[in-house]
Amino acid sequence: MNQKQTIVITGASSGIGRATVELFSKRGWHVAATMGRPEDHQELSNLKGVSLYQLNVTRCRE
Repeated sequence: MNQKQTIVITGASSGIGRATVELFSKRGWHVAATMGRPEDHQELSNLKGVSLYQLNVTRCRE
């Protein structure tokens, strides 16, 4: 069975996170790209295998 591998990338809207999304997409992976405002980065969803999800951590437990 030939299954596509999946990776979850946080902070995918810019910098290293964005570059990682682009790299894994080019290599044929399914990419779950998370960011605070996915509606501002819809061009990433045009990459093959990329799905955008909102993830905004604003409070951590102490």
